[in-house]
Amino acid sequence: MVPHQRTDSRWRLILLLLLSFNCCEALPFQVEGQPVVHCNQPPLEVHPKDCCQLPSLIDEELLRNCKTLYGGEPLQRKLIYERGKCFVECALNATGTLVGGVLDQAKILHVIVTATQNDPAVMQLFQSSTLQCFQTVGAGGGGASSPAGCSSLGVDFVGCVNIKNFVNCPPHIWSNSAQCNALRQYILECPQPF
Repeated sequence: MVPHQRTDSRWRLILLLLLSFNCCEALPFQVEGQPVVHCNQPPLEVHPKDCCQLPSLIDEELLRNCKTLYGGEPLQRKLIYERGKCFVECALNATGTLVGGVLDQAKILHVIVTATQNDPAVMQLFQSSTLQCFQTVGAGGGGASSPAGCSSLGVDFVGCVNIKNFVNCPPHIWSNSAQCNALRQYILECPQPF
């Protein structure tokens, strides 16, 4: 395996943890007062959802069929990203936020407002991340399809939003632990695919 492919696998793992990439060699980064960050060694001691207590935007009932189709059994590492693409595409289709391979920005923003109306800081975070990722990832047509027919657009968009939400998590829902801070620092310091 080529070094950049190993790093892609690690970023995909981080992306999948954030739901549910491409660093150079093992260059350490250090921010004054922070420990050295090694981009070839992601901190996996903690799950991102345990660090930033964000609400789920999608009802569990809508996800049940997608979980049955794409997340029911342990997967080999090379299948994780592919199944992740299909799961996210299925979930976005179930909510009507992905239609005909195109993300519906107005519908996504409506889902955000509905799910976060009781927490203005979280609503603003989701809205900001969503708008930034629309510019970065795009609204549709650019995601490559796999032989199974699943586009990378949904997983790339959701991954982008999740990374931005994680690194900008409001203090009132952030778990200020050493493991969470190390994961945040890793994501901030190491090159991302977006």
